[in-house]
Amino acid sequence: MRMKLSLAIVALPLPLLVAGCTTVGPDYQAPEVAAASGWLEPANAGTVDPAWWSQFGDPLLVSLVERALAASPDLAPDLAEAEARLAVQIGRASCRERV
Repeated sequence: MRMKLSLAIVALPLPLLVAGCTTVGPDYQAPEVAAASGWLEPANAGTVDPAWWSQFGDPLLVSLVERALAASPDLAPDLAEAEARLAVQIGRASCRERV
């Protein structure tokens, strides 16, 4: 009985809260917002500097990114291992009987 009561206390106001958040009124009109002309187009549509974090001029950020890049594992060995496993599976499949 106690669980039903607590469920009712939580469940009854929920539809009212949801309905209250979705209704804004029949005469509501969204305000027009004027954006600056520089915000509409990207400032530099060219290539991005691979070391873009250095543009902030923060030596701590630069050192942290360099440490992270130095410590990050390279995907080349994993890719080579996956290709080797695939070659083994293809080799095994070619030895099986074909129906």
